[in-house]
Amino acid sequence: MLAENVSIADLAGRNADRLEYLRGVYRNMVPDQARNPSLRVRISRLGSGVQPAYRIERDDTDGQTVVMGFYQGDKHKPLPKRLHDCDGPSWSSETMSYVELRALHNGAIGV
Repeated sequence: MLAENVSIADLAGRNADRLEYLRGVYRNMVPDQARNPSLRVRISRLGSGVQPAYRIERDDTDGQTVVMGFYQGDKHKPLPKRLHDCDGPSWSSETMSYVELRALHNGAIGV
């Protein structure tokens, strides 16, 4: 199991695989980022730490976390919610905002 506070910036793997992972997460966040300024991603602590499953979440008007979707880490396809507990030890305590993810992605491609 990965560290409790693991984030996307901490992931291992070859640069090409890491870039593809960042690109996939970024693409899944783009459609909702304009409507949801609190949009962020949280990764699963299960697995090898190369391309973990992740969930995209936001805050509702009361400040409560709303999970917008669960995704496979390697294919970036949606996963059924029932496959994952929403809150618990299998999810990292850290998140990365859309803006932070974009900066990490752009840094990885040299922009």
